[in-house]
Amino acid sequence: MRGGFRMASIRVIAPASSANLGPGYDVLSMALDGLHDLLEVSVEEGSGISLEVKGTYAGEVPEDPARNSVGVAASELLRVSGIRAHVHVVLHKEIPPSSGLGSSGAGAAGVVWALSRMLGLNMDESSLVEIAGSGERAAAGAVHYDNVAASLLGWFNIVRPGSPPRVVTVRPPEGASIHVALAVPIGPRAGGKTRAARALVPHEVPIESVVWNLASVAMIVAGAARGDAALMGTGMSDLIVEPARSSMVPGYSRVRRAAMEAGALGVAISGAGPSMIALTGDAEAAGRVARAMAEAMEAEGTAAVGIPSRPGPGCREARDSV
Repeated sequence: MRGGFRMASIRVIAPASSANLGPGYDVLSMALDGLHDLLEVSVEEGSGISLEVKGTYAGEVPEDPARNSVGVAASELLRVSGIRAHVHVVLHKEIPPSSGLGSSGAGAAGVVWALSRMLGLNMDESSLVEIAGSGERAAAGAVHYDNVAASLLGWFNIVRPGSPPRVVTVRPPEGASIHVALAVPIGPRAGGKTRAARALVPHEVPIESVVWNLASVAMIVAGAARGDAALMGTGMSDLIVEPARSSMVPGYSRVRRAAMEAGALGVAISGAGPSMIALTGDAEAAGRVARAMAEAMEAEGTAAVGIPSRPGPGCREARDSV
C-alpha cells in the first residue's frame, strides 16, 4: 500500500456553502460559518467503503456508499491514490439536504479532507477539489466543484472547470464586515431537486446578458477581496440562470422584496435553491433580513427558518464538542 496511516480516525467539521451568489453559476461559492456536518472517518486494513448516517437529517440521505456523495468521493480518492484500505465514515448530517446549502458537497469535501491527511497524501488543493467534486454525481447527476471548493477551502472561491479545476480562494481582509442572511424552507423536500434545477439552465442566452453577468461576477470578486459587502451585494444580479429557476423558490419575488426592504445589500437564490441568501454589512442587519425573508416565505404558505451567518473557514479537525 502506497503511503502510510497518520491516524486511525479523525473527526472533521465540514461547513455548508452557498454557490453562485447570483451570477456565478458553477463558478462562485462561499463557505457558511456555523452550519456544518460532522464526519468521523476511520481507516483500517482491508478494502471498501462503509457508511453510517446519524443526525437531524439522517433519514433524508442514503447510507449506501455508492449513492451518497461521501462514499463516492472516498472511493474516488482511494482509486486515484492507488491505496487499498477500508474506510468507515459516520456522517452526522446537520445540513438540510436539497436546500441549496451544499449538503452533499460538504460530506464529499469532509471525507476527502480527512483521508488526504490520514493517508499522508501530498495532493494540491485543485486535485482534492476535483476528487470531492466527483461525489456530487450522487446528488446532482453531474460533477461540479463550486460547493466542494467552498467546504474544503473556506471563505470565497472562484472555480474554473477543467481537469483538475483551477480554484482561487479569496479571504476578505481582517476586520471586514460581511454578513449573511439565509431563509431556508423547512418540512418535506423533493428528492432530485438539484438535478431538476440544473435541467432548467438555459443553453442559449443573449450576449448582453452574458456581459451583465460577467460584470456582476467581477463586482462580487472585487468586493470579497476588498471586504466591501456593498459592492458584493451590487453584483448579486443574475440575468441568465436565476430567472429560469425562480419558480422553484416559494414566493421568490416576495422574498427578494422583503430582503431589500429589510436592508439587504443583495439577494439571490442559494445554489439550486430553494433557500435564499442575502448579504448585509453587520450582524444585526443579517438577523433582521433573515427574519424578513423567512416571514415572506411563510406568507406564501411555506414554513421557513431565518438563519444569520457569515463567511467562514473550510474543513477542519473537530478537537472539541461541536
